[in-house]
Amino acid sequence: MRGFFYLIVVLTLWNVVLVSICLSSPIARDLKPDTESKTTKDKEEAKNKLSEIHGQREAQLKNERAKMRTRVPPPTTGASEPQSSSKNSPSCFPETAQVVVVDESRRKRMMPIRELRIGDSVQVGHRTSSPVYMFSHAERDEYYKFIVLVTHVGNLTASADHYVHTTAGIHAMRHISIGDQLLTADQSKVAVIRIEQTWAKGLYNPQTIDGNMLVDGFLVSTFTGAIREQVGVALLAPIRSMFRLSGIDISNGLFHGDNVVRRLLW
Repeated sequence: MRGFFYLIVVLTLWNVVLVSICLSSPIARDLKPDTESKTTKDKEEAKNKLSEIHGQREAQLKNERAKMRTRVPPPTTGASEPQSSSKNSPSCFPETAQVVVVDESRRKRMMPIRELRIGDSVQVGHRTSSPVYMFSHAERDEYYKFIVLVTHVGNLTASADHYVHTTAGIHAMRHISIGDQLLTADQSKVAVIRIEQTWAKGLYNPQTIDGNMLVDGFLVSTFTGAIREQVGVALLAPIRSMFRLSGIDISNGLFHGDNVVRRLLW
C-alpha cells in the first residue's frame, strides 16, 4: 500500500516536470497568443486612423473657408428684379459705400464706410450729424448681392431689405420702383431711372443715435426690413444710452459674425 502511494506521487511529479518543459519550449512560446500586445497594437492603429481622418476634415474645412472668402461671384447686371431673400438675410452696404464724416470744427469729408469707426459723427441731414455708436454688421472678407438704384445724380447701393427714405415714406430697397423719388441731404427729390443688381465686397451697417445717415448722398435709415423700425429702436435703447453716458460701444461685436442674436434681428 505504501509503495502504491509513492508510485502516485512520483507520477504526479513527473507530469508536472513534463508540462513545465513543454510550456518553456520555443514551440510553445510561439503558439502562445500575445493577447495584450495585439490589443495595444489595435488601439494604436485606431487612434492613428482617427487622427488622420480628423486632419483631413480640418484641411477640407480650411480650404472651403478660404474659397468662400476669396471667391468673386459672377456679376449680375441689368434691370431684372432682385431675387427674394429670407427675413434674416443680411441688410447693409458694401465696403465702398460713401458716408460724410463731420469733425468737431464742422468740416466734412467723404469716407468709405469700411473706414468708419465708433464715435465718428456722420452727416444725417443738410446741417445735422449724428455719432455712430455701434455696428450691426461689419463683415469685410466676403462678397454679397446688392440692389443698385440708378439716378441722374448718382447711385445708391444697398441690400434688398435695407430701409431708404423716399417722398412716399420709408421703404425697403426691394420695394423701390422706377420713378420713385429718393431724398438727398437737403431734401431734394431725385427719381430712380433704373434698377440693377451687383455683387460687391463687404457688409457694413453703422447705427447712429439719430437712426438715419447719408450714404452715397442719399438719406437712408440705419434699420432694415428684418424687424419693424420701432422694435429696433427699442431693442437698441440700452446700447444707445450707455454710449451717450460713456462713449463706449457695450455691444462688443454682439451682432457680428453668425450668431443667434444677429440672425434674429438682422
